[in-house]
Amino acid sequence: MANVAKVLQDEMRRMARKEIRIEMKRVHAENVSMRKAIRGLKAQLTELEQGMKVSGSPVIRGLSEIRSLGSGPVSGRFSSESIRRLRKRLAISQRELALLVGVSSQAVYLWECKGGKLRLRNDTRRALAKIKEMGKREIRKELDARGC
Repeated sequence: MANVAKVLQDEMRRMARKEIRIEMKRVHAENVSMRKAIRGLKAQLTELEQGMKVSGSPVIRGLSEIRSLGSGPVSGRFSSESIRRLRKRLAISQRELALLVGVSSQAVYLWECKGGKLRLRNDTRRALAKIKEMGKREIRKELDARGC
């Protein structure tokens, strides 16, 4: 009787694995097609944005304003190296960057030392994206206004 139970268990395992394998193939194929669709949409979006920039359309200005005001997640990616480069480009200290972003200087230090991609809060990402678009003079004005 033990043999029958073992054979039955083995057969059930084999059938379950087969069903899982079939389902995973379907999911994988769907995933691949979705990724292709996303890639195509991104390329289309880039092409449209470039066309709008060339034509000088006011819509692009509105679009950038909406993106800067957006309350959703910010798509900018930041790594420790990009934070360091940004700070060097703007010729500001870690303390000054921390003041502009609204975090502690220890946080900026940890960002730069961590290495790799950073996982930041949305408000921090927005602040960094805003700073990234600013020049040295604008940064100095902002720091002077904050008393630094």
